[in-house]
Amino acid sequence: MQIGKEVVGVIIGALVVGVLVGYFGLAGPLAGQVSQLQSQVSSLQSQLTVAQNLVTTLQTEKTSLLSQITNLTSRVSTLTSDKEALQLQISQLNSQISQLNSRVTQLTAKIAELNASLPYYSRGTWNVITTFSGSGSAKTSSFVIPHEQYRITATLSSRSTAPYLSISVHGLRPVSYDNMWVDNPGTDVSHFYNGPGEFYLDVSVSLDSTWQIRVEAWIPP
Repeated sequence: MQIGKEVVGVIIGALVVGVLVGYFGLAGPLAGQVSQLQSQVSSLQSQLTVAQNLVTTLQTEKTSLLSQITNLTSRVSTLTSDKEALQLQISQLNSQISQLNSRVTQLTAKIAELNASLPYYSRGTWNVITTFSGSGSAKTSSFVIPHEQYRITATLSSRSTAPYLSISVHGLRPVSYDNMWVDNPGTDVSHFYNGPGEFYLDVSVSLDSTWQIRVEAWIPP
């Protein structure tokens, strides 16, 4: 019986030794695998940190791009409004230009008409501007002197015992000039140097008298 207990003790001891041997035999490889897994986990954690930082950077860039898109959209809207306003202004200016062109055409035609109606002046000689005649006192219609010098030739015919012819030259500026007198029947000439301009004559004459007046302007060569 005592021998049996010893045998059992030996067997149990052998089993314990076997288990311990097996455990320590497996512990070495498992420890290496655990170390490798821990290293992989650490690497993955580092990669995760890098990825999270990258996500944060991308989100910041996304926010910035969205802000730029909003600003550009607002700018496009403003430019569209400005474009419409400019197109309206251009349309108005084109209308004004069209009206001005029409006005220029009308004025050009008017200038051509006036040029055609203007008298032709010979240079270096006296040019007849107008003539008047009458048998009593009168104010003449106005006439235009185109240059500085002009002359008035007056002829008096009278049966009066005290004949006279008085001619006052009035400019429309207005200016009144000394009278031109003809105190005997016949012809007299007076020169004036207050042109150019528009003038009229105030004529006074004696009874039983008639008069003729010719206005001439000197046009230099």
